[in-house]
Amino acid sequence: MIDDTAPIVIVLADTQPEKRFTLSKADYLQQLKATWKFGSEESYQIGNIVWREEKNSESLQASLPLTEKRVILGTATGQHHDLEIALHQSGTGISIMRIKTLTRYW
Repeated sequence: MIDDTAPIVIVLADTQPEKRFTLSKADYLQQLKATWKFGSEESYQIGNIVWREEKNSESLQASLPLTEKRVILGTATGQHHDLEIALHQSGTGISIMRIKTLTRYW
């Protein structure tokens, strides 16, 4: 579950100067749904996950590489993300509190 107030920070690494966007949960999910609707032949490759505990809290941070490939409107495209996901455990379960990605498109 993504917390309703979680900031989703996207950094486009291949732009000069580097572009940075912060999306709300709703905007981030809308972008994902659009990609799923217009994409086909999707594949995902997830690399090794590195876990770090945040000191003096019940939070964990997961860092991982993710590569996505798909065809959108007949054109092969893809992106590579270096993701950082902050997780928090509470009485109701585990929530995503923040997502940060350094993204490269091709």
